[in-house]
Amino acid sequence: MKTSKQLRKILLLAALGSTSCLSFAAGTASADFQVSATIGDTCTISALPLDFGQYDQLATTPKDSTTTITVKCSKSVPATIALDNGSSNITSSRSMRQGSEELFYALFSDAGHQQNWSTLTGEVVAIIGSGLTPSDQRTLTVYGRIPPGQNAVSSGTYRDLITATISY
Repeated sequence: MKTSKQLRKILLLAALGSTSCLSFAAGTASADFQVSATIGDTCTISALPLDFGQYDQLATTPKDSTTTITVKCSKSVPATIALDNGSSNITSSRSMRQGSEELFYALFSDAGHQQNWSTLTGEVVAIIGSGLTPSDQRTLTVYGRIPPGQNAVSSGTYRDLITATISY
């Protein structure tokens, strides 16, 4: 019985002690703090090769081929995609080379082969970014054309290297 009284006293003191701890918190105060992050504009670009395949020097029609450029930009970011001259000095008269020989071709941003695609004002392609996830990527088609009648060139493989640049 004595043990039971002592146990009750201990439990009562413990209960009183725990409530008395709460009484020390007489008030509360709070402070706000700001949380922020800055997202910078960003874009990525990649391109596949343009292969015209076999060019028939005796053909009377142009040789056409296409490739694609894939771009992704942060949401709502305006960007332009430009294609450089390659080994040529003039974008309207690009050329693939084999040694000192040239095979002329052109690159366009439209299927009708009317809008030259270059670095010049009015000859770049403009986009507005829609995000950076794979489903947000934009695929742009590059339309290549070799004019007919280039029969003064030797057989062989002709090459050029074009750089696609995205500015944002």
